[in-house]
Amino acid sequence: MALLEGGGGGGPDYQRPDPGDSGGDGSPCSSLEFECALGSPVPEQLKQLKVNWVIDVKRWVFNNVPAPVAVIDDKLVGTILSAEAVQLLECLQRGYKFKAHILAIHGGSCRVRVTPNPT
Repeated sequence: MALLEGGGGGGPDYQRPDPGDSGGDGSPCSSLEFECALGSPVPEQLKQLKVNWVIDVKRWVFNNVPAPVAVIDDKLVGTILSAEAVQLLECLQRGYKFKAHILAIHGGSCRVRVTPNPT
C-alpha cells in the first residue's frame, strides 16, 4: 500500500478513516453489519428460504422481552444470535431498518448477514 505524499510541505494528502466513523448518517446503526446464525429457526419458514434471498429483520417481543428476529411475510424465521444483537435491537428501537441476506441453509440451520436497509 503506497502512501500519497503531500506537496508544498503541508503534510500528506490522505486521511486515515476514523475508527469511530459510523458511515452514512453518523450513527453506528447506519454501518452495523455482521454474520450470524438464526436461533430456533421455524422449520415451516426455513423451508421457504433460498440462499441469496433477502428477508426483513424486525423487533419482536417474547414474554415481554424484546429481541431482534428475521421474518418472511411477517412470519418468524428465527432470532438473531450474535454479540451485536443488543446493538441491533437498540437500532431497531430507534427506527433503523435492517435486512438479512441468506448465506447458507443446512438442514435446520440458517446463516445470515445482517445489514442496514436504507429504504
